[in-house]
Amino acid sequence: NLDHRNLINSFKNKYPKYYQLISPESDVPLTELQSQLSDDEAVIDYFYYDNTLFAAVITANDIQINKQTIDDTFDETIDKHFNALKHIDFEDYRNTGTALYNTLVYPLKNQLTGIRKLIIIPGGKLHYIPFESLLTNSAVDNGFSELPYLLRDYQISYHYHSSLIKRNKTVSGFTQPVDFVGFAPVFTDGEDIQASSIIKSSIFEYLKGLLDYRSVTVDGKSFVGLPYSAIEIRKIHQLFVDQKLKTTIFLNNESTEAQFVSIARQANIIHIATHGLINANNPSLSGLLFYDVTDTTSIDDGIFRSDEAFNLNLNADLLVMSSCESGIGKLKKGEGMIALTRGFLYAGARNIIHSLWKVNDKHTSELMVELYNNILNGQDYGEALHNAKLKLIAGERTAFPASWSSFVLIGR
Repeated sequence: NLDHRNLINSFKNKYPKYYQLISPESDVPLTELQSQLSDDEAVIDYFYYDNTLFAAVITANDIQINKQTIDDTFDETIDKHFNALKHIDFEDYRNTGTALYNTLVYPLKNQLTGIRKLIIIPGGKLHYIPFESLLTNSAVDNGFSELPYLLRDYQISYHYHSSLIKRNKTVSGFTQPVDFVGFAPVFTDGEDIQASSIIKSSIFEYLKGLLDYRSVTVDGKSFVGLPYSAIEIRKIHQLFVDQKLKTTIFLNNESTEAQFVSIARQANIIHIATHGLINANNPSLSGLLFYDVTDTTSIDDGIFRSDEAFNLNLNADLLVMSSCESGIGKLKKGEGMIALTRGFLYAGARNIIHSLWKVNDKHTSELMVELYNNILNGQDYGEALHNAKLKLIAGERTAFPASWSSFVLIGR
């Protein structure tokens, strides 16, 4: 109706950046989008409802709209795949990984000839799926390092929206006073760092944390230590120092929320290695923990919540949330995923790496150090993350996708 249209137009005029993040109407013209793509790059925009799946394949020279029928088990298969990845269930993983590949990618193969890079714009529950974990044929249990992951065929990144692709493509190089800033509260085991009653009542409705994961203890009363987060930050810091780049890091009690807010806007790359708190039902209560967690409701309570990100003014080329489930939010019709990531995109971060489920502290550290080593050797963010994952696949301890596919790139 007219009142609704007037409200939407008012919202669009008052908050244009956020409107661009959530509204399909803000898509760039297809010809303009195509001009941003290299010859080996394709955007696949997925959308499904009822029993129909649409996939628009956009390359530099062609546009194809694909349509196929899906049955009522499609969402269930996505859920099973997601849970199999988190809980290392090989049988379910093999079955769902192959089934989803056959539905989502295989029918498009003829349109992907010569393509090496995929930019996925997921719809619905596909936001939960790291496409690189899909299996290109029915795998046998002959070692996780040998499985036919889709990652072997394509470098994969993600976007919420086609209109954001241009923005990431237009910025290159570092322009900020600090090249790298890293934060790691660490939360050393044995320290009396208590979760606030506010967090316990409003966020931890489903705690299932394990001691070596970047989440909170099952009792919800204290935070387990993240010793490898300190190792991670120090090693990355040294990589930048070796390149004579400007870097500063904040560990333990120096890693406060106020310090983050103060310096984040000055950094080209921001890296936060901490606990992530996710409330899927109320994403504005999701947040990142800093050292100074308090029992207050003030803005400086030590929890940087997603709604606070909208008030930042960032100019970061890359923001990495090396924490558990930092990319998970509530699926909302018309808005895709609402999560911490969206707040940081609104604030001005051009590329973001976040996680989809609880991650092992040590494995995360290994992946992140390799990521930055690749970046500082001249690889773009997509290539750097792709190759870091391949390195973990090559290792026996880290080959199963639970160790490497949780972290995905929103950007290029």
